[in-house]
Amino acid sequence: MSWWLGEWDDSLRMPDHRTEQDEAYGKAISQALDGIGARALPVLLRWAKGNGWGIALTGFRYYGTNALPLLPELDKQMHSPVAETRKWAYGFAFFSRPPKGLFIPIAGRALMETDTNVQTMAVTWMALRFPDEAVKRGLKSIYLPSYEKATAANQVK
Repeated sequence: MSWWLGEWDDSLRMPDHRTEQDEAYGKAISQALDGIGARALPVLLRWAKGNGWGIALTGFRYYGTNALPLLPELDKQMHSPVAETRKWAYGFAFFSRPPKGLFIPIAGRALMETDTNVQTMAVTWMALRFPDEAVKRGLKSIYLPSYEKATAANQVK
């Protein structure tokens, strides 16, 4: 699975220069990862807890909302006394794209973290996914650079 995720991640690097062969290969990668399906979730979590957080992040990016069943375990990790553990747990949770009712409390806790990287993730995801909530919370005035970068990226799409 790690090989397929690495190939999928590589395929995102130069989307403007894809050939028909690249497109076919991309479909094969997606078919392989989709075939693994929910069986990937415990593996992603094991990688996240070990030293494989980079490939785990790629997995959370690929599986997105299909990784939502891992939120309870990620929530436990968000309360870890280890800052690095909390950081990856928030990141993976955001990439699982939880619905607003689950996202807002997670992002609220992330905004209270002392790690500015975690705060930036929360601002970015909230500005992209729930801009009305970001405005309501005044994130633009508090986190101006992160907020402007996120909203500019959203306008490009």
